Amino acid sequence: MVKKKTRAKAKKTVKKVSAKKIAASKPMNKLHEAAIKAVARVVKAEETIVDRVKAAEEKLEGAKDKLLAAAKKANTSPSAKRAHDGAKNAAKKASAVLTDVRIKARSASLAVKEAVAHAETHRKKEELKQKAIASFTDKWERAYDKAMASKAKKKKKRRTSTKKKKAA
Repeated sequence: MVKKKTRAKAKKTVKKVSAKKIAASKPMNKLHEAAIKAVARVVKAEETIVDRVKAAEEKLEGAKDKLLAAAKKANTSPSAKRAHDGAKNAAKKASAVLTDVRIKARSASLAVKEAVAHAETHRKKEELKQKAIASFTDKWERAYDKAMASKAKKKKKRRTSTKKKKAA
């Protein structure tokens, strides 16, 4: 009994193209160009939302610090208690804003993924189309060259046969 040697299949690594690279890429056709513009627009929106998230986080940190400071003084006087309540409300508002902005950031990142996928789909379609056209052209050229060669061969045979007839 002979053992068969099996080769392990090489795993294909799928390269993830960044959205910024796609936005900067050269368009292949009108649809691809529109998809690239959409990617650029969505990337820009995502960047602004990321900045808003950072700002909201900083605001929340500041509100928490104020709340801690107000909590220490809350029992000293009624105005300190009001200041503590105000700081608590400000912290709640900052927390709500941060949650809202984070949700928007999540949806923006999903929008970027969708736009990138859309652009890649159009690019791949165009590449397949160009590949098919090149394949057809090559096939046609080969067939044409073959036909021309056989025609030339026939013409050559006719010439030689007429020359032989004339000689005889």
